Amino acid sequence: MKHLPGHILFVSHSAGRGGAELEFLKILQFFARHKDRYTIYGAFPAGKLAETFRSLCEETILYQGSLPASWRPSSYAGFIWRSLTYLPLLARFIRQKDIELVFVNTSVLPGPLVAGCLLGLPVIFCIRELITPLALRVPLVRLINRCSTRVIVVSKTIEEEYLRICGARDKTRLIPGGVVITPREKLKLDSGDTDMQTVRIGVIGTISPIKGQLFFIEAAIVLLSRVHRPLQFYVIGPQVSGLEWYYNQLIGRCRQAGILPRVTFTGVIEDILLAYRSLDLVVVPSLSEGQSMVVLEAFDQVRAVVATHCGGPDDMIEDGRNGLLVAPGDPEALADALQRLIDDPILRSSLALEGRKTVEQHFDIEQRWSMVGALVDEILEKQVWNSP
Repeated sequence: MKHLPGHILFVSHSAGRGGAELEFLKILQFFARHKDRYTIYGAFPAGKLAETFRSLCEETILYQGSLPASWRPSSYAGFIWRSLTYLPLLARFIRQKDIELVFVNTSVLPGPLVAGCLLGLPVIFCIRELITPLALRVPLVRLINRCSTRVIVVSKTIEEEYLRICGARDKTRLIPGGVVITPREKLKLDSGDTDMQTVRIGVIGTISPIKGQLFFIEAAIVLLSRVHRPLQFYVIGPQVSGLEWYYNQLIGRCRQAGILPRVTFTGVIEDILLAYRSLDLVVVPSLSEGQSMVVLEAFDQVRAVVATHCGGPDDMIEDGRNGLLVAPGDPEALADALQRLIDDPILRSSLALEGRKTVEQHFDIEQRWSMVGALVDEILEKQVWNSP
């Protein structure tokens, strides 16, 4: 290692308020707590969390523009090309700050990976989900495997897909995501309900087709037609630039079905734990998830979860023990699972308590960061022995 503390550049494709960006914030917060061991630098675009990111870094560079408006291959290819045009700027910053390790927290941005590789630096690439178009997934994953020193995958689903494409296990490290465990004394437990008490059902996440909010709305329409007790539905999360059409589609479908008064679109809620505590049931209707932080956060807050078989949730939920799983894109199946829990508060409470045990035992954020920190230290120590 040339420096003590070691110089690390952390890169994110966005500074918005999605799951990847909040994960990036946790990364910076962890390494910022250990300034005797690490000096952290950042590369990320403008966004709502950019100032918070900057406050945790020694110095930062503005990197990359906005995400593609869609995940069609042509749009995504253009996004990759724009990211690569930033290579000279990024390489100059790396040299000026004498960076020793590049940590890329994104599944969609190859530029920093290529920059680190060309400069002969070790690169840790953290894959949270495989959301790229299938036409580009194989070449991108192979590029990641070729240029990375280590690849962190956050779920078995991602690991299996990565190994299917590359067939190489030597670079991958399965380090699941985690949450800060809420002390038990601060939890608001489900106290059961009466037939006249409103059941509050919510979906949390950026408003995007891949998150499946439309299927949640369709399930709400089914439930409101056959459940004779008060129900209120919540769509919690920010709109995405370029995907305003999808938000408008959700509003239009609610209006068309006459259920708009029963569906609340909250936008961003700053205190996300308060959002979970306000719900009785949490729904993850996604079409694809590398690992769902919503599942883990709901488990932490002792809330029953209904999720789809879409990847990540399958690694965390044992159907019927700590949650319910249904097929993605099937509003009828989703409505059936939700009605089962609406009608059976004892089952709902049982699933929620088992979910809490799951997150306590396997998904404590401190376990994750001790593993990530050990991996970073291992690579930096190798730099010591390889340095002239």
